[in-house]
This record gives sequence, structure tokens and C-alpha cells, in this order.
Amino acid sequence: MEHVALYRLYRPMNFDDIVEQEHAVAALRQSVILGRIGHAYLFCGTRGTGKTSIAKVFSRAINCLHPVNGNPCNECEICRGVIDGSLLDVIEMDAASNNSVDNIRRICDEVMFMPAKAKYKVYIIDEVHMLSTGAFNALLKTLEEPPAHAVFLLATTEPHRIPATILSRCQRYDFRRISNESIVKRLSYISEKQNISIEPDALSAIATIGDGALRDSVSLLDQVSTTSDGKMITRDDILRITGIVDEAFLNKFATALLEGRAADLLPLCRELAMDGRDLIRFNLDLARYFRNILVTQISPAPQTLIESTSSAIADMKALGSRTDSTTLLFFISRLSDLTNELKWSPSARTSFEIMMLRLAARGNKIAPPVVPPLKTETPAPSAAPVVAPAPALEVKPEVKKEPEAVPAIAKAMTPPPVIDDISAPPPAPDMDFMTGSVPDIPAPTDDDVSEEFPQDDIPDAAELAKSQPASPNLQKAFSSAHVSEGQNTNLAKATREPEVRVPEMPNDILIPENAPASEKAPAKAPVSNLQKVIRGNGTDAFCSARSDFLDYLKKDYTFEYMYMCDCKLSWEDQTIWCVMPDSFSQSIDDIRGNPIIMTHLLSICQKYEPSLLHVNVVIQQAYDTKDSAGSGNGATGAPERPNWVKAVEKVSEENGIPLTHVKDM
Repeated sequence: MEHVALYRLYRPMNFDDIVEQEHAVAALRQSVILGRIGHAYLFCGTRGTGKTSIAKVFSRAINCLHPVNGNPCNECEICRGVIDGSLLDVIEMDAASNNSVDNIRRICDEVMFMPAKAKYKVYIIDEVHMLSTGAFNALLKTLEEPPAHAVFLLATTEPHRIPATILSRCQRYDFRRISNESIVKRLSYISEKQNISIEPDALSAIATIGDGALRDSVSLLDQVSTTSDGKMITRDDILRITGIVDEAFLNKFATALLEGRAADLLPLCRELAMDGRDLIRFNLDLARYFRNILVTQISPAPQTLIESTSSAIADMKALGSRTDSTTLLFFISRLSDLTNELKWSPSARTSFEIMMLRLAARGNKIAPPVVPPLKTETPAPSAAPVVAPAPALEVKPEVKKEPEAVPAIAKAMTPPPVIDDISAPPPAPDMDFMTGSVPDIPAPTDDDVSEEFPQDDIPDAAELAKSQPASPNLQKAFSSAHVSEGQNTNLAKATREPEVRVPEMPNDILIPENAPASEKAPAKAPVSNLQKVIRGNGTDAFCSARSDFLDYLKKDYTFEYMYMCDCKLSWEDQTIWCVMPDSFSQSIDDIRGNPIIMTHLLSICQKYEPSLLHVNVVIQQAYDTKDSAGSGNGATGAPERPNWVKAVEKVSEENGIPLTHVKDM
């Protein structure tokens, strides 16, 4: 006997067999009961939701000789003729292969003839959105004013591609996705009829993979039933046939990403490749898994929004409690962008592994779960055999030695003075400058020797040579010669810089003689380099903000740090300008598209300038063009004129005195 696909064998034969879609079923059934049949119907919805099935049921119901509660009897001559295709009054056409103007014109010519046996001549046009523009225009007039015996049933998965003039002439019914519970119930019914042994978890997995499409789920059941060889079909069989990984592997992979364990990701990627898993499908499943983790953080009842087992939802909650929503949203966005990249990549595995390593480097580095140490009980002392006592030995108490301790003599001795010229004679003792005589130095006695350092503890010369003092200053003190390092302090450098004088005009020139006394302020005194250092005017907010920003990148974002270590920061008019070298023009979009880095850059710069509100990342060429256009005071912009120049210009304007400007002064 010829094998018939299960989705064709178990196609609904009446309105009662339609799974869900109650709104469309109730309306069409009532129209059949009341006899109010429209001339054009449009069924919209995703694949496998019952559009074509309900169109065939409706075509038999309106022509059935003995309808029962709006359902066709499927026993009369008309119903049997529609089922086996022998009745010419019900025509089914695929618009994907018959989308030309000639096909539609043939329909428009035939629709004027009366039906042969049935009451209505029904045209079922599937995938109607595939018709060309000319075909739609040819159908438009007939669809607007059809004969009384003609009914058009249009089905499509993309209603937005149908012209509005067609939509306005049809009764539209939108078909929704079928829930997993209804799909599992229908699959169980088919499994019982076909004697297929399958676990409930496997049915749930098929329903989840079907994603609301009943036809896809029934086709998958038909596929796994042919490979089971009479054995019980398990959830693992479904996952192996479809190439989908289980949620335990997804949890392990997501945990490695969030914890930043890049070394554990490559073996997991290799396991995916060796098992023949589809990387694009796994990427979508991983994005959906992060979405489910986000749902567990937001929703008080995530089990109503996540199609999974209770144990898997508990694992999602545990992982979601260790991260934040910002990181999850960032991962979902990056994984969504990766899907398009994998479709066009010459090596999907390499692109996938590189992106996973980058995501691990950008993760929030959540701490791994703390595993308490195992408690080990101390074993009870066993009875030791009686042994003859050994001769008593003198046991000295253990002396706790400090690491790299300085010898005692080094502590007691005063470091000798540093002498640049070792050939110079030793310094003479202090003299009495009044008398010119040397004071008498008393000879050391036994009382002058401290009891803290006995003679036995003094090491010899060989031991002193082997010992290395831990303190560098002490090591320099015992060195035979002094080496000048030649280091200069910041104060010495500042005072040696050339003095830069700012031209200042006297007050008698800037301020008229008849001005009030309150406006006559003393002239500014020139500020020396030493005063600048003392006052602290040498600090640069741009350099400080750049240093803080690079420290942040070096800590959490290694890849971005390598890109942005040569950047420059400046701000003006509430805008932060992050200037990158021209060679990194291709990486600008990746940096701009990272909201976490942009937010931290804004917060770091706001510490130095609270009025900042925007962040703009550009290359050096774009920044120079902006400055040359006069839209900022960047590195290449013209310097601002001094106050005395502005004052002179103001006086010249008020008194009508001609003023000549000197450039590059």
C-alpha cells in the first residue's frame, strides 16, 4: 500500500477537527448555518496553522447536500467529489506556480459559467501573495463584482504583500499560532491511531520545535516514526534527528559565557561541530535561552511564558540571579547580529568561535558558584605498640625566622657616609673652632657595648657578603661606591622650563579715565612656572578621563582596549569626542554599537564635566574636518583670542577708531 504522509492522512475533515482557530471556525460555521455566504475570504497566518484545511472544509460545507450543524457530511455526492477531486466546481490553484496574468484571465473567463453540480463555484487560491501586479489588477474587477454563484477563498502567509484594493474586498481572518498543549494533544491522538510508541517529553520537544505550526510537528512525528524501528521514541532521539542541543548543554554554554571562561568555550564549540549541529540553529537557540533567563528575572510566573520543564526553568532562575538584565540584552543583541554573519561567512565555525570568545571577554565576569569544602574528620589515634624509650635528646625551641632578615650588626651599625671619591682621606673629627683643638674622645669601655648584641651573634665577613639586605636603602648604604641615578623631580623640571609670558595690557589703556573706581581692577601679575606647579594649574581633565576610561577597558573589555588604547578624548558643548586613528575606521561601528562602553565613557567624563550629555566616536580625519569647519575647539581648531584683544576691539568699535589686525602674531 502506498504510504501517505501523516499530515495529509489526518487533515481535518470538518470544523470540529480544526485545532484551535475558534474565531474563524465559529464565524464560518455560522455563515454556513445561516446561508450568508460571502464572495471573497482571505485567510492569513503562518505556515501549518490550518488555512488550506479550513478552506477545503468550507468549500464542502457550502455545497454539501446534508450539512450537520454547519459541518459537511463527507458522504454525499458533492462532498465525495470534492474530496477525490472529481468535481470541477471546486478548483484549487497554487499561485506560486500560476502567477501570470493569463492564469487569472482564464479564471475570470470561466467564473461567468454556472456550476455543473454544486451550488457554488469555489476557487481556492493558495499563496495568493505570489501573484504579479498585473495578475492582481486582472483579478480586481472580478473580485469586486463576481457572479452570485462564485466564491473566492484566498490563503497567504504574507498579507502585507497583497494590494490594499484586494484586502478591502475580502473578509479577512487571521490565524494564530497553535499552542504547544494543543499540538501535543493532536500528536498523541495520531500516535495512538498509528501505534507509535513515544514518550510525553518527546511529544513536548516536537511541539516546541514546531513553533506553533501543527503541520511541521506532524511531519516531524512521521519522520521519527520511520527511524524508530518499533522502539520507544525518546526526547534524545528527537534532538539527535533535528540537530538541536538540549537545555543542559545550553545552560553549560551560557554559564561559560557569563563567567568569562573563554578556555571552556572552544571544547564546547568543538563538541557542537563534531555532533553535526547546525551553528545557525544553535545560535538562535542560545539567544532564546538568554531571553528565557531574562524572563525569569522580570516575570513573577515565568512558567507561563517559557515552554520548558520545571527543572530547566529552575536552572534559568539560578543563572539569572547571578547576572543583570543589561548583560543579557547585550548578549541577545550580539547573537541576533551573528545569525546574518554566519549565513554569509566562508567558515561558519571560525566566525562562531571568534564571536563566542569576544562575548566571553565582554561578559560581566560573574563569580562561579561557591562550592563548600568537604569536611574531613581527624582519625582517632590508634594504639601504638610499646617501644623502648630512646635516649633523651636535647630539643631546642624552634626559633621563628623572618624572611630575608637584616643581620644584627647591620641594625646596630650606622651606615658610613657616601663618598664619591674613594681615594679621598676620611673626614676629620669635629674641631673646636674657638680654640682650634680637637676634643678628647673617651676610650670605649665594656659598659658601652650593648648586651642585646653579644659577640657570639656577630657574623664574620663571609656571612655578611652572602647576606642581601631586603631594604634597598640599606643596600645602597653598604655599597662601596655611590652611583648617581640622575633623576629629576617634577618641581625641578617645571622650574627649568622656559617662562611663557601672556601679553597683558595696562589698566590705563583698557579702562577709560572716567570709568568708576569699581571697574578699575589691578592688572594681572605674570605667573611663573613654579607658581603654576604650586597652584596645581597643570592638571588636564582630558588626560585624566582618558586614563580612567582605558583602565576600565583594560579590566573588563580586552578587545576594545586593544582598539581604543590610542584614542584621544575631548569635549565641547555637552558632547564628548572620542577620536580614533584613521586605521581603525572599520571598528568604529562596533564601538558605537556597544551601549555599555558608551554609557561608562559618559559617566567617567561626567566626573570632570557634569554638563556632558552625548558621546561621539569619530576617526581623526573626521574630527579634523569638523574643526576646520569651525564646529569645535579640537586639536586643530584656531585658538581663542585673549581678553585684551577683545577689549581693544570693543573700544575701537565704540569710539570709531580703525583697527588693523595682525595675523600669526
